[in-house]
Amino acid sequence: GNALRGYGWRMAFATVCLLGAIAADLLAPWPLKLVVDQLLLQKPLPASLGALEPIVTNTPVFALVLLSLTIVALSFASAALTYLQTFLVATVGHDVVHRVRHAVFEQLSRLSPAFYTRNHSAELLTRVNSDTALIRDVFTDWAVKAISESLLIVGILGVMLAMNWRLALCVMVTLPALYFVLRRIGGEIRSSARAQRKQDAALAVRLVDSLRSMTLVQAFGREAHELARFDEQSGRSRDAGVANARAAAAMSKSVTFTASVATAGTVLAGGLLALRGTLTPGDLLIFIAYVGALFKPVRDLGKLWAKLSRARVGAERLEELLAQPADVVDLAEAVSATGLRGEIQFDGVSFSYPSGTPVLSGAQIVIAAGQHVAIVGPSGAGKSTLLHLLLRLYEPTAGAIRLDGRPLDQYTLQSLRQQVGVVMQEAVFVGSTIRENIGWGSPHATEADILRAAQLAGALDMIAAMPAGLDTVVGERGCTLSGGQRQRICLARTLIRDPSILILDEPTSAVDPASVEAIEQAVVAHRRGRTTLVIGHQFTSFD
Repeated sequence: GNALRGYGWRMAFATVCLLGAIAADLLAPWPLKLVVDQLLLQKPLPASLGALEPIVTNTPVFALVLLSLTIVALSFASAALTYLQTFLVATVGHDVVHRVRHAVFEQLSRLSPAFYTRNHSAELLTRVNSDTALIRDVFTDWAVKAISESLLIVGILGVMLAMNWRLALCVMVTLPALYFVLRRIGGEIRSSARAQRKQDAALAVRLVDSLRSMTLVQAFGREAHELARFDEQSGRSRDAGVANARAAAAMSKSVTFTASVATAGTVLAGGLLALRGTLTPGDLLIFIAYVGALFKPVRDLGKLWAKLSRARVGAERLEELLAQPADVVDLAEAVSATGLRGEIQFDGVSFSYPSGTPVLSGAQIVIAAGQHVAIVGPSGAGKSTLLHLLLRLYEPTAGAIRLDGRPLDQYTLQSLRQQVGVVMQEAVFVGSTIRENIGWGSPHATEADILRAAQLAGALDMIAAMPAGLDTVVGERGCTLSGGQRQRICLARTLIRDPSILILDEPTSAVDPASVEAIEQAVVAHRRGRTTLVIGHQFTSFD
């Protein structure tokens, strides 16, 4: 509902265009009737068209030209109005999908890491991209065509009833049976579409996993194995798609068969009436034309029904995502974290991950403002968990965390995280160039700020030695850089924020000795006057 706000005038104008196009389509067969009955068979004009009698009688050639031009004019009017209507609604459809994608991404940015441990990024990608595209396609088609085709059906049936109600009933008697058939097939389409979306998401997961580990796959010579796994999942996706296509084809051909039955009935009944002289050949011709025109929108509605069934599955998946509650939210009384001294206190903090595995139990830690602390321990001891809790990526299951004497949840999330600078264990890249990656840490960073941060991180000489300097493209996940280069760029991205608290999660675990020395020197130079936490498997003095 909210996504459609602000588009009233466009939809209103599109509706006017729609009504005009329908009127032109309804009038389209009448010039042909006049040519057959009045010009060729020389029957008298209906009373409502009596004003045209002199033209038809005295200048039949001119009347023929005029009627031919009328056919062209009606076709042009229908095409022009349909174009405007389609363009307007398509514009609204794309804007609506843009709003939906904005809402979905905003929701994803609020969800905690626990959500991402349960949901693969590739599966989420299919929701943001593919499922919203289904909604767009249906909106641009269904919103316009469902109304236009329905009105056209009603209009055609009205004209047919006015012309000859007996022949109209011969056609209308086929519609109820067709409705129940389409309704049943629609349920099958929805069920198969749900299975198809599930298999497509699983295929995306398999593809992303394989691409991310392609170096490992090639190193172990497991290309054939991975190809077999991909083919297996691709086959499941293909089978689900075939089942959906089979149901959609059954729907389309049901309409085609019903149209043939209705046409045959019209020809039989209309032919008998024409032989008895109670129906003119022109009336029979125009009636048969209306039968063909009637089942075209019915067939289109059947196709739209199939699309709608698939889109409903996509909408359900998006609604499920948007309904996910955020694990960590701002309290109503939360204040902005500004001017922090950096005093940290863990008071009886316990934590367990969603899997139920306990990580911390009654942790008591006090870190004075400006103190430099090393947190050392084996894997799984909860070192990185302390970082996650301090950033409020998770909430403790018991106890409290205080920053400058105030409970952590009394600070707004955005301001808290701006005051804490983190260098993650895994070097994560967010832009295409070194400039973008360093500048990403501070939205309003200038060129001078980026260069200063690079210098503080000991990365300036390294960057200067590269042919493109700051504009060097780092590749996906920084694949064109060494481990030490990646880590120093990530450190520069953190230092450009000038945080009150600096946290380094195993910053030298996967870098060469020269990079270790550069990173240690950068941290020592920058830590003065700020609380610094270094997390690692073994003690590193950072003297």
